[in-house]
Amino acid sequence: MAVVLGSLLAIGGLLTMAALAPTFPVAMGCVAAAGFFDGPQLTATLAVRGIHAPAQLRTAVFTTTASVKSARVRSVPHWPVAWPVQGLPAWHGPAEQRE
Repeated sequence: MAVVLGSLLAIGGLLTMAALAPTFPVAMGCVAAAGFFDGPQLTATLAVRGIHAPAQLRTAVFTTTASVKSARVRSVPHWPVAWPVQGLPAWHGPAEQRE
């Protein structure tokens, strides 16, 4: 539990710093550092799922949680907010959303 909470705090702080970074390279450094702290959090999350999911449902638990996470990330367009903050025009977003 402490690993997950510590990782969440570190990731949240670093991504906040990335959003407020004065330059693009500084922002990318913060994002890379946040990715470093994602490793322990992912390991702990997968370990808890493996321990607590019944053996016959383990595959369903892992694939369902991955699908929900993937759908949540894809349903929220981040680029209209994040890219102008970094000084990039908003039209540089995904090709299917440019029109």
